[in-house]
Formats: sequence, structure tokens, C-alpha cells
Amino acid sequence: MAEYRIPSRAKHSSDFDDPDTTVVTFLHAPGLGSGKPDGMPLQFRWAIPDDGTPPEAQAAAALNRLAEEDPKTYGQVCGGSLERAEELGFSWPQRD
Repeated sequence: MAEYRIPSRAKHSSDFDDPDTTVVTFLHAPGLGSGKPDGMPLQFRWAIPDDGTPPEAQAAAALNRLAEEDPKTYGQVCGGSLERAEELGFSWPQRD
């Protein structure tokens, strides 16, 4: 199993519109993990809805997913710039 450290730049909270959803936000830029980011980072948002299991089980499942999968593959871009997202190969979110 891969080891994943949650960076100090990652944040979590509840969703203001849905208090039963936990929201994790994190930054990504090539080199950011080494402390030498290459360019402006993008911010990502991962919404984790309450699935009815005990909180400990939900937290363990979220940590396992972080350890086993790259969170950029399931998080959605929510900050940075359109140009930077395109440069790094990510879709810019549609706004209503």
C-alpha cells in the first residue's frame, strides 16, 4: 500500500449547503510536495457525503482512498486559474 501524507495545505470542513457532507480541499502544483512549486497551484475540492456508516469507518475509507488513488483524479478544480488548469491538463469547473 502506498503511503500518503496529507499536506499542511489541505483543509477539511463540512459543506455549508449540506452539513452531512465533508469537504476536503487541497492544492496541487508540480513540485509542491518538495517545497519547490513550479508555478501557481490549483485548488481541488473533494466532497465526501455521509454514507451512514460510523464516522470512524468513513474516515478510514477516505484515508484509504487518499493512500491508494491520486486525489486529483476524483477531486474537482475549484481554484487557481483557467490558464493554469489547461496547462496542467485539468478541466475548469462550469459555473452557473
